[in-house]
Amino acid sequence: MNTNMHADKTEAGRTNDGGGRRRSLWKSPAIITALILLILLLCNHFVDGWNWPLRAFVMVGALIFGIGFTYELITRNRHAIAYRATVGIAFTAGFLIVWGNFVQMAAVTPAAAMYFGVPIVGLIGAAVARLRPNGMARALFRPKPQQGRNGSEIESDQRQPPAVGFAQQHVVRDAQELTT
Repeated sequence: MNTNMHADKTEAGRTNDGGGRRRSLWKSPAIITALILLILLLCNHFVDGWNWPLRAFVMVGALIFGIGFTYELITRNRHAIAYRATVGIAFTAGFLIVWGNFVQMAAVTPAAAMYFGVPIVGLIGAAVARLRPNGMARALFRPKPQQGRNGSEIESDQRQPPAVGFAQQHVVRDAQELTT
């Protein structure tokens, strides 16, 4: 009995000789980005008080496409739903942090640009850890002192009024905990 009759076939009927077609990495993120930008453009035209400049659309499009493309690139060979969901949750959290930083910087105070240091320190830690679990656990705690420094710097700057955003209140509280 031949139990190895499908040894040259891989998932979805692809062969090991390289003749199978791979999914496109950029089509899904491009379509999703176009749909989201279309919704935002319609809101920009029909919602009173929503007046985004062209650069805001370019920034949002680049951010969404970049996150979607990176998600496709990282999860292209992983078929476990748990892995894909975890990567999706992490990217969603990263998007919300970056988007919150953009909104805080544009609407409240330009000094909030230093909050981009927190995700950057986290990304550098993830790269150094090579996305391994033990290294990622250590990298998770690296942005905490950076976040505390950002909060104490904004509080000590008397020229700019401190923002009253939810995230900044917690950063200031964390900075005060670090100093006591």
